[in-house]
Amino acid sequence: MQIGEEGGPKFQELANIAENNGETYFKGEQIKATRAMRQAVDGVRQRFLDTLIQNIEDRFPDIGLFSAFRIFDPRCLPQDNTERARFGCDELRTILDHLCPAGREPIVDTDTCSTEWPLFKELVHANYSKTSFQELVKIMATQHAGFLLETTKLLAAISVNPMRTVPCERGFSVQNRIKTKGRARIKAENLDVLMTICIEGPPIEQFDFYRALEKFRAEKHCRIFPGPCKVGVSLSAAVI
Repeated sequence: MQIGEEGGPKFQELANIAENNGETYFKGEQIKATRAMRQAVDGVRQRFLDTLIQNIEDRFPDIGLFSAFRIFDPRCLPQDNTERARFGCDELRTILDHLCPAGREPIVDTDTCSTEWPLFKELVHANYSKTSFQELVKIMATQHAGFLLETTKLLAAISVNPMRTVPCERGFSVQNRIKTKGRARIKAENLDVLMTICIEGPPIEQFDFYRALEKFRAEKHCRIFPGPCKVGVSLSAAVI
C-alpha cells in the first residue's frame, strides 16, 4: 500500500523538515523532533500500519464472497432480459463453492441450485423486484419451497450470515449498558433476557410496570410485598 510505504503528504512534510542550528521548526512552530526521534516515530508508524493492514485482511479474507451475496438482492436484478439471463452465474458458483466445499456434506444440492437459478431470477423479476432480501427469504420459505427447494435452503443459509457488524456492535453497546460494575455478577441467562428486552422491547414510555411487578410478585414470594400491589410514578422512576 502506497500510504504504508511513503506516508501521506503531512507525514512526508514532517519527515523532511530540516534542523537549523540544532532547532527544528514545523510550519513556523518550534518543536522537539530530532532526527533520532523522527526515525523512532517512523518505526512505530510502520508497525502500526502493518498491524492495521493485517487486521483488515483477517476481517475480510474474501471480499469477493461477500460481494457475491448481492445477487440475491432483488433490487440488483437487471431489467434487461439478456443481462438478467447472464446475471449472477459466476457469483452463484462462488457462493456454492464456499458453502459446499469438497470433502464435506453439502448443505444444498449444487447442481440443482444451478438449475433453479434461472427460474428463481424470473420469479423474483416478475413478482418481487422491490422486495427486500429478508422479506424474500420468508416468501420463498412459505410460498415457493416446493418449487425451488434447494434455492430456498440456500437463501436460508445465507440469511444467517452477518453482512454487517452493526447488529453486533449494537449488542455490545447494550451489554455494556446493562452489565455495569455494580452488576458484574449477573448471570448470562439473565443478561440475555435483559438485552432482548432492551433491543426488541417497546420504548420505556410504553412499558407496563404494573403488569411486570404483578408477574414478579406472582413468581417471587418476598417479605417486601406484604400488601396489595400499588404502582405509580415513583415505581416507574425507580425502575428507570
